[in-house]
Amino acid sequence: RRMAAVTVRQTLLMRICGVSSLLAHVPGEERQKDCRPLLVAAARQKAVEEWMYEIISPVDGLVLRPPARAKHRYLLPVFWPLMLTALLIIFICTLNAPVFVTVLLFPVLIFFLWRALLRFAEIPFAALELNAKAFRLSRMQGLSLLSTCVDRKNITGISIRRTWFQKSAGLCTVDVFLRGKKARRCSVRHLEFAELCSALKECGEIE
Repeated sequence: RRMAAVTVRQTLLMRICGVSSLLAHVPGEERQKDCRPLLVAAARQKAVEEWMYEIISPVDGLVLRPPARAKHRYLLPVFWPLMLTALLIIFICTLNAPVFVTVLLFPVLIFFLWRALLRFAEIPFAALELNAKAFRLSRMQGLSLLSTCVDRKNITGISIRRTWFQKSAGLCTVDVFLRGKKARRCSVRHLEFAELCSALKECGEIE
């Protein structure tokens, strides 16, 4: 079966060690399901990218990244829960509440701190690279940094989503759907809306 896309994956620990893994996205045929076989378990980042470009056409074209004004939007969804949890812990401490009540809230505080760190790590990584032959989408999913490279012929659709807050800031989220029995979606958030539309027109994706 032909590969529709390949993905370079890095957990935060792998990023610290400077290694990555390489996965393939293989669409199912007839009654077979889509699968994602592991091609390389762990190797140096440069070597993994070279292997990836032996499978998929290199993406040397436009590079879109979230603008500077969008950076705070990555942290905003976890900032308020983090602050509210911290304030709640301080408030409970002033009431001389039982220690175990405060202790129970600390895992919640640590969880939101961890989420904030993950969001912060995504800011310099998020990007959409595109040319006439291929797309490359870099984003964070769960605890992993993913960079998916896909030939245009294996893209079944592209959609642009905008929340109210994104519209007010001139930003958007782009979704790219990969060929397969269950269309797999790759998304990059908080890109410049006008810049994205211009890039897609230049590549012939929209008129």
